[in-house]
Amino acid sequence: MTIYLRPIYISDIEEIYKIKKNNNNWIYTPTKKKFETRTLIDEIKWWNSLSCETNTIRFAICLHKNNKIIGSTILSEIDYINKTSEFHIYIDELYKGNGYGKESMKLILQYAKDIVKLKSINLNVHKDNIIAQNLYKKMNFVLIDDKDLFYKFNLNL
Repeated sequence: MTIYLRPIYISDIEEIYKIKKNNNNWIYTPTKKKFETRTLIDEIKWWNSLSCETNTIRFAICLHKNNKIIGSTILSEIDYINKTSEFHIYIDELYKGNGYGKESMKLILQYAKDIVKLKSINLNVHKDNIIAQNLYKKMNFVLIDDKDLFYKFNLNL
């Protein structure tokens, strides 16, 4: 493994903010507009508002060689009773195409299964994001809805 996952700390917010402010990282997501006007102060306030969050787990994706944060992976809307969750991932455009997304997914899916004890994970992907769709299929996600702009995939763990 060339990457590892770790919790995100308040001291990471400036680095993550820089990744989020790069519009090229969001070409396939409605989140793009949300970050165009967000300031670092807004990001810190948002981060501090998450302290009571109980149904989301966020990890920084870091390179082993220099501990640099290159993205984030998130399990959100965790339903601890039905053992389900939504999945999100983003990798800084400077690091895409190196297999870090696949490595990150392997780690977070193992964590979801072994630690959180999830049984099923859903994700949404833009219909034009063919690279991500192919990755999700390689990771055994199954397309369950392709009627909208965002396709829905599911993985049974």
